[in-house]
Amino acid sequence: MEPTRENEYKKTDITSINKAIGEPIYDILDRGGKMWRPLLGMMFAEALGRNLENYEENKDIYYACGLTELVHNASLIIDDIEDNSTKRRGDLCLHKKVGIDVAINAGNYLMTAPITKINQYVGIENQLAMYEIYGQEMQNLHIGQGWDI
Repeated sequence: MEPTRENEYKKTDITSINKAIGEPIYDILDRGGKMWRPLLGMMFAEALGRNLENYEENKDIYYACGLTELVHNASLIIDDIEDNSTKRRGDLCLHKKVGIDVAINAGNYLMTAPITKINQYVGIENQLAMYEIYGQEMQNLHIGQGWDI
């Protein structure tokens, strides 16, 4: 049988991937947080005239607001490693629970995964702007973290 992408996926050890990426990500996300970023984004959208009751008409707003929380949690994972923190939201920091290598990988995944779905949630007319803004804000996040270090 000729190798295909589908055959390669079938050979993938999903359990290992989940252990290395999925479980650490859900661990940090399940701890909660104040959710100020998504809330503020939705408040701005409503203030600018968006009626958020209809999801289909506003999935770009819901997506962008959720994206902010994923990126924030990613930055917390990385920041905790850089600061050698021990506790986050009442539990051990992720790198103390799963190791530095797994925590960095989970943090990087959280930062990059959302951009793969922009085309699903954002109309074609706004996608390029969203990619540009996202890229610039990721650079700003790292510049700010470098300043903190």
